[in-house]
Amino acid sequence: MEKAKSLYREKRYSEAIPLLEELAKKGNEIAQFILASTYETGEGNIKQDLKLAEKWYLMNESADGLMFLGEFYLRNEINIDKGISALEKSAKLGNDESMYVLGMIYKKGLYNIPKDATKAEKFLQDAAQKGNIHAKEELSKN
Repeated sequence: MEKAKSLYREKRYSEAIPLLEELAKKGNEIAQFILASTYETGEGNIKQDLKLAEKWYLMNESADGLMFLGEFYLRNEINIDKGISALEKSAKLGNDESMYVLGMIYKKGLYNIPKDATKAEKFLQDAAQKGNIHAKEELSKN
């Protein structure tokens, strides 16, 4: 993994990507994330490809992986329902960032999701209890 990350940092993408793909296929979550975000943004000389980005995001079913998947769906407005679902799964697994994001979505009615003060408060409280500084700041505004 260190060699792949080093090549990537040096912007030697044509050498890094095959190594990252090999690691990602074996379940390496960091490699999966690097590939997903690279294809999402079109980093360096890599052509942006949201389908490939989605493929790599989908491989990581950890709490963090589901958070990244959910935010990917929302950020790119690919599928709002899938984005919310992935964030909810991530939150159930204890990811405080997903809890915070969901709290803000329900508080502000983002992505055409109806405002829901009860859900917003619950997600923000849960995130704050996990130590999420943004949730704590948001709750202090009330």
